[in-house]
Amino acid sequence: VTVVFSDGTNTVTKNATVATNSWTISTTPADIAALTDGTITITANVSDVAGNAATQASQNITLDNATPSAPSNAIDLAAGSDSGTNTDNLTNDTTPTVRVDLTGTNAADGDTLELLLGGVSLSTPVTKTLNSTDITNNYVDLTTGAHLGSDGAKVFTAKVTDVAGNVGSAGGSLTVTLDTAAAITITDP
Repeated sequence: VTVVFSDGTNTVTKNATVATNSWTISTTPADIAALTDGTITITANVSDVAGNAATQASQNITLDNATPSAPSNAIDLAAGSDSGTNTDNLTNDTTPTVRVDLTGTNAADGDTLELLLGGVSLSTPVTKTLNSTDITNNYVDLTTGAHLGSDGAKVFTAKVTDVAGNVGSAGGSLTVTLDTAAAITITDP
């Protein structure tokens, strides 16, 4: 069996031997890197030991190795969660809502957006499968849903994973100060 992967310009050829009516080929990352994203035609040619060729089989697939870009605009603490002065990014809300701007991500319907805290997933990951409304709006509002831990600075970022499984870089950094301590009022007698 000879299997040819072609993007119309570049080809990768792999050979296998049929055993017990089946065969397997393996590709390497270098094989895939030799092909351009887009439509890939896979063609299998089989012949018996006497050289008699079987009917050629062909299938088209879509290759997508493009990594989504990081959000280029800063995440914003939603006004309803900003318990200090609006836009000071000070909150006493342990499960605040933030708005992630999709600008710069090249996100598409079906991709997944994830909110990160300190560069890693929250204890309960906060994700959203993007739909056409999210893409049209160019933003998504996400509520952390998990307690953020002790008071102090919390750095949020977000990343996009496309439907092909390519994971983008984190971006859109926002630092929020969590302050859940009760205010103390001192009055002069």
